[in-house]
Amino acid sequence: MPVVPRELEMAMIDRKATSLDEVVAGVSDTLSQVVRYDLPNGVVVARIFDGEEANPRTCQWRISAQSESEVATTLSRLLELLTLRGVMTRPPRIVGSVCHVSDCGPW
Repeated sequence: MPVVPRELEMAMIDRKATSLDEVVAGVSDTLSQVVRYDLPNGVVVARIFDGEEANPRTCQWRISAQSESEVATTLSRLLELLTLRGVMTRPPRIVGSVCHVSDCGPW
């Protein structure tokens, strides 16, 4: 995820979610705020919706996990959920057990 400006960092919202489906379903609930979700399996998914002026109504995603396999599994499910909603994505960037994905909308 790009560097978060200090003012947005202060506004980070922490939530618990029972599933990745719940995280995706709530995308447009908050605008221009980083929302961090703790999933039951220990995976953390953070997202910011409508955070880029140049790309309105898009979302940036960050997946953090204990292992690369957990990241891969979560990423696969995220891409599946986005595709079901008709949301296109840019190629993901994976570094160890962290992944960043930007979608292209539409939301």
